[in-house]
Amino acid sequence: MENFVAILFIFLLIGFIYFIITWWGQKRFAKNTVICLTGGLGSGKSFLGVKKSLSSLFWRRIAYYIGLYDKWVLKRKIMGIKIYKRIKSDKPNLYSNIPILISKRKNEWSITLTYGHIIMTESIVEYSVVFVDEVGQFASQYEYDNPFVMQDIQMFFRFFRHFLDGKLIVTDQNSSNIVLVLRRRINIIYNLSNFSRKFLFFYKVDVAEITITDDATNIIETVSNENLPYFFGLLPFKYLTFLNKIFGYTKHYDSRCYSILYEPKKDNHDITWQEYKTKYFIELPTNKEMRDKFKKKGFLTRSEMTFYINEFRDRNKQ
Repeated sequence: MENFVAILFIFLLIGFIYFIITWWGQKRFAKNTVICLTGGLGSGKSFLGVKKSLSSLFWRRIAYYIGLYDKWVLKRKIMGIKIYKRIKSDKPNLYSNIPILISKRKNEWSITLTYGHIIMTESIVEYSVVFVDEVGQFASQYEYDNPFVMQDIQMFFRFFRHFLDGKLIVTDQNSSNIVLVLRRRINIIYNLSNFSRKFLFFYKVDVAEITITDDATNIIETVSNENLPYFFGLLPFKYLTFLNKIFGYTKHYDSRCYSILYEPKKDNHDITWQEYKTKYFIELPTNKEMRDKFKKKGFLTRSEMTFYINEFRDRNKQ
């Protein structure tokens, strides 16, 4: 028993030393108003984006509670002495397009970020944090002729600090997916790779800092592949969830929150392979009418897509 306790103590001591050294040596986020995280599937961009959003919200609410955001307006003058009235600011909130649990104890969730917020027909509380996951989903490089993107959303990004003095955090798999007029407003992009669990309790992910100046994109060079900049911190457990309770970890978001969008037919009959050789290729529905309609409208409704799928299947059966 004494040997087990000694081994456990040594293990925890090594883990603590590893945590201190690695945490101290990690890269820090720039103090920018807009932060962009990019990376492939599972690179940790949403995880770090949510983590940074909650951290920013925490410090902004501290500033709110001690009155740093309060405004003082002149009420009147008495014998040349100015008397000011204090106006309490509203509490900063977190707005996001994916569900984020802010506080499990208070059951507080982020506010749903709507298109109205980003085209400025609905208001956001001043000094708040805005998190947009997969921003290229609605503001992609192909939206260069969309007036809501080119006018309203561009203005929202461009004057975000003037309008709200908040923090804007966005993610996408690749910065090139984001329409150029928004990409130019970001300035610094953190590209993530090699996200992995370290020493059981921690995560570590390599990061390349990309700067965008005018029409040029530059990647800040690192000394060597062994000395890459990285982000580091505590990582909740995905399967051993009882350990999360022991160490006080809270699940703030679901990394697969969009999984309910995948709703294929449940009665399909899978065909298994029977031999190594094949002449089979995956084909997709395609015809000139469908392509012309997509070019003209910019999208096809689900019913239109279903029509072309059924037409394609019927043609292949002939």
